[in-house]
Amino acid sequence: MLLGLRNTFESVVAEQDAGNAVTALSLAGHRIEIAYQPHLRQGDRISWVVADAGIRFRAISRKEMVPQKNRLRVTVVKMLALGDQVRLFLQLADAGPVFKIDVTSRLAEELALAVGIETEVVLRAGDIHVFEQQVSVTGS
Repeated sequence: MLLGLRNTFESVVAEQDAGNAVTALSLAGHRIEIAYQPHLRQGDRISWVVADAGIRFRAISRKEMVPQKNRLRVTVVKMLALGDQVRLFLQLADAGPVFKIDVTSRLAEELALAVGIETEVVLRAGDIHVFEQQVSVTGS
């Protein structure tokens, strides 16, 4: 694993759409759209990372998320209190990859997050970065 990076994953390039400037990845059966990557080909196995800021919950003031791409249903599988922060471990359905994100305790409380709770997150395409060279990642 690369030092200091979490939320690194491996995926397959599912689609290249130059007209809409989108590269689509397949992650555990989910479609993840990112900015167009012209150097990639459909079927390529790639490694990528999403910044913590790119994993978004709905706003506290909303009951529902606004429609967006890259919406994923996840389950909170672990919570670790870190002062006024909480580290969340969010797993995709069917024992898929685990995302790790730090949020404020207030946000976790307002969203009623607890171990075993299902919720939705959105991965912002602009915060997903493809590694230029293939690296070995462990889904951490």
